[in-house]
Amino acid sequence: MSITAPCENQIAPPLPPARWRREHWVDLGLTSLAASGPDSLKIERLCEVAGRSKGSFYHHFHDQQAFIDALLERWRASHRASVAAALSAVQNRRESIVLLDYLSARTDPALETGMRRLAHINTAAQDAIAETDAARIDTIASLYAGKTDAVQARELAEIEYAVYVGHQVLGRDFADGAMARRAALFRLMVKTVIRLAPRPDGT
Repeated sequence: MSITAPCENQIAPPLPPARWRREHWVDLGLTSLAASGPDSLKIERLCEVAGRSKGSFYHHFHDQQAFIDALLERWRASHRASVAAALSAVQNRRESIVLLDYLSARTDPALETGMRRLAHINTAAQDAIAETDAARIDTIASLYAGKTDAVQARELAEIEYAVYVGHQVLGRDFADGAMARRAALFRLMVKTVIRLAPRPDGT
């Protein structure tokens, strides 16, 4: 789960074009959320950072929730693309740890943490986080298929994903090798559990 490549989905601050389009506001929102958390999504603050009037903002978004919905739509699309790419990369190595390593290298931990903070105060964000977490856990569990029974595959997936999320929440540095060491330890633990557990056929 260590990062070995730059975050491809990390949002860079937008350049100030002559006329801001919808995507420029979304770029700014994601950048602000990653850097400063949910409070940075207040309309007045966004307009101040952008150097634009509230009229420019409301030209593209009916209200703040419409703006947040646009952020969530972009984030969901980025997540789907990352998981699809990860699955393609690990298709010949059905190891969940490889998938999470690939996924980690292509997501922005600060943005993921910002989204989770937003989910504490916004129902739509809460739904998006729940949907994304469930999809990732389902994907990880599928990589255990055939190695153990469905119940244990799900439990292992949830534990493994909890470690991944926990590192983000705790603010651990993905580049310091800690994730790689923990990944190796978890892989050893999983192999031990699967070796000791009954096979799917009950033997």
